Amino acid sequence: MTRSLNRTLGFCIPTWNRERQLREGLAHLIVLAEPHGIPIYVSDNASDYDFDGLIAEARARYPHIVARRNPTNLGMGANFLRVVELAETRYAWLFSDDDRLVPDAVDRVLRLCESDRYDLIVPNREYRKPDMSRDAGRTASARTVPLELDDPGALLVEACVPHFTYIGCLVFRVDRWRGGEAGRYMPYPYFPHVSIVAEMRLPAGRALRLPDPLIHVRGGVFSWERKAVPVWFVHLQECLAVVPGYPRAVKRRALRRLWPEMAVYSVWLMSHHGVRRASIAAILSGRAMGAHVALRAPFMWAAGTVAVLLGAMFPARLLDAARDLWRRLRKPA
Repeated sequence: MTRSLNRTLGFCIPTWNRERQLREGLAHLIVLAEPHGIPIYVSDNASDYDFDGLIAEARARYPHIVARRNPTNLGMGANFLRVVELAETRYAWLFSDDDRLVPDAVDRVLRLCESDRYDLIVPNREYRKPDMSRDAGRTASARTVPLELDDPGALLVEACVPHFTYIGCLVFRVDRWRGGEAGRYMPYPYFPHVSIVAEMRLPAGRALRLPDPLIHVRGGVFSWERKAVPVWFVHLQECLAVVPGYPRAVKRRALRRLWPEMAVYSVWLMSHHGVRRASIAAILSGRAMGAHVALRAPFMWAAGTVAVLLGAMFPARLLDAARDLWRRLRKPA
């Protein structure tokens, strides 16, 4: 029996042309959401399959699903913003259509939301292989205790850049999200959510980073993989550059936390997918130069350039062997 509608927490899922992933993802979330009556909000970015039919099937099993199909494709980032517009709960959990939660994830996060102590909750994540089998315990953070972020700079450096580039690590009070100027980030296709949370500038102790990996991320299937260089080395800097209220030094510190991983991952992706002209053009573009100059972060441009060169030099098999050796030697996080 479905419980009455929960007004505390809701899932927000942006999606586009991923019928199988959305169908399976909804089935997974319904099992976890139904005992609490947690609503599921879905914003479809003008997919070319029968989205309405899929939602009707899901609603027949679980009535607390609210869905909207955009008449045209607004872009990935804009769809992130659109799905939050649907939320009528106090907290929203921005979530992917094909990742998975550990069995007690909803219970734990819901209890934190009900306490109303935090405006922002940051679950940890563990990367999995495409079939969701374990990938040597690779987590986004190796912390073993919860961390309360004590100032806006810590929010940007410890949470926004290293965690929110993946949307599933973002649970937030909807009124704080809507209190900013989301429209200023609409032109940036991948990371408007990072900038909106950074703009919140939460008081000390109102943001909590959790150590346990509550989310299993399906690796190797990201739609942006062939665009990794412009995504990481152009669009992320553009979004950060226009966030008000932070010194450039803090923004650079946030990027320094992430750039080695971004560069290595970009090399691996390009060795598998090929170095595309778009990646080279993105690094050499005036847009990229402008983003790096605005932050005074030439090291990001250098990292992206080196990633393009190394991606062309090293065969994918060699990088796979090096990765597997490293993970065997590395202690699980």
